[in-house]
Amino acid sequence: MNIKERVETIYNNTLNAVKYTNEQVRKNGKELLEDVKTNSEPWKALAKETVEEGRKLADAQKSIFSETVETLKGQYKESSDRFKAIFTVENKEN
Repeated sequence: MNIKERVETIYNNTLNAVKYTNEQVRKNGKELLEDVKTNSEPWKALAKETVEEGRKLADAQKSIFSETVETLKGQYKESSDRFKAIFTVENKEN
């Protein structure tokens, strides 16, 4: 085998190896993407459920906060009225 034939053989072998490697990378990449898609579905569902439950919790906390503010407002007014009643000096005209 002369040098030209050897170079051509090495070139063709290298070209075939590169083609095979590229095909395998594409095949494995497609499989990997499908696996990621399949495995991510349950996590997407869990995330969606978590967000929905979080919204419900936030609404409940907002309601509790509003009720607490109203209660404190009432207690403050009642305390203020008591304080005024205790420390108010009545003008008694004789």
